[in-house]
Amino acid sequence: MFTLRRPSAALLIGLAAFAAAPTAYARKCGEAIHPKRQETRVIALQDDISGPAFYARFDRYVLYLSSDLVISVQEKLSGRANDSLLEALRRELPLKQDFDLFSLAVNRTTGVLQLKDLLANALDSGRGRFRDMYRDSQPRVPEDNQIIRVSVSLGKTPVEAREFCNRSGDLLFFVVDGIEN
Repeated sequence: MFTLRRPSAALLIGLAAFAAAPTAYARKCGEAIHPKRQETRVIALQDDISGPAFYARFDRYVLYLSSDLVISVQEKLSGRANDSLLEALRRELPLKQDFDLFSLAVNRTTGVLQLKDLLANALDSGRGRFRDMYRDSQPRVPEDNQIIRVSVSLGKTPVEAREFCNRSGDLLFFVVDGIEN
């Protein structure tokens, strides 16, 4: 005979996380944000990169950012003299070749959330180069350097969450800037 026992807390937490996964990890832009509270903006990136750049890879897509932009954005985000990410970025200058920003997280210089915040604010500046590695053999068109930003504001801060997507609407990454109580 089968006896039903009380489920463990770990099992319940695991099931809750699984049930929430489709909403929390949307694959398309705007799926995780309430449709009545979102604002969509197309950011046409101005390619101001000459020479080696910092980059971040998202599946088949690569975002290149100039070293000047990365340093200036992190300086604005930092607000303190002993920022380990800012120090690590400055140690890489001048760049001799393209540099993977996420290697700083792998080497435990910084956290992934801090890097995503840096990338989100850099993209909001409208500067950089976006590349689809699968389309390299095809001619580039201006739309190739466009990013879609979907943001939500619930009234407490100007932007509380931002999703960044390619022009087909595929989610690249998201950041949470504030949490509603």
